[in-house]
Amino acid sequence: MTDEIIALDLETTGLNPRTDSILEIGAVRIKNGRVEDTYAAFINIGKKIPEFLDFAGETPVLGHNITFDYSFLKQNFANLGRNFDREGIDTLAIAKKFLPELPSRSLEALCLHYGIGQEKKHRAYEDAVSAYRLYECLGREFQSVSPAAFDPKPLFYQVKKESPITISQKRYL
Repeated sequence: MTDEIIALDLETTGLNPRTDSILEIGAVRIKNGRVEDTYAAFINIGKKIPEFLDFAGETPVLGHNITFDYSFLKQNFANLGRNFDREGIDTLAIAKKFLPELPSRSLEALCLHYGIGQEKKHRAYEDAVSAYRLYECLGREFQSVSPAAFDPKPLFYQVKKESPITISQKRYL
């Protein structure tokens, strides 16, 4: 398990990072198993997102279905002319690998399976904390079986840069 990680969760207006918006960012910096710092912000749609980059630094991110959250951040930062290349750990991928018999591997179902309390479900900060607690539980149970499953891996998302319509596009339309 990694020494330092940012547990991350977003709440969004939909499922498409190119057309939908981030509503809320919640994150927890964990260092050697202890909370070092927290980040929670509601995002005003139509305005630039706060400087989450300052909080996250270059630290790998962790989340449940982390590619979803990563795609929204990567797209938003690209629209601002900023880079957000990261490595990450996906608790959903780990659960799929080691717990295929469970009928559901949603964050809520896995927290119930491991007895992880969730006070405010579907709030970014609380879901980020729950994802980290799930990571700890999965690590205790399965890390000795496959240590590499718990290591950060490069995250990928193909950004589509937003730009004004071109003259040739106007003519075509």
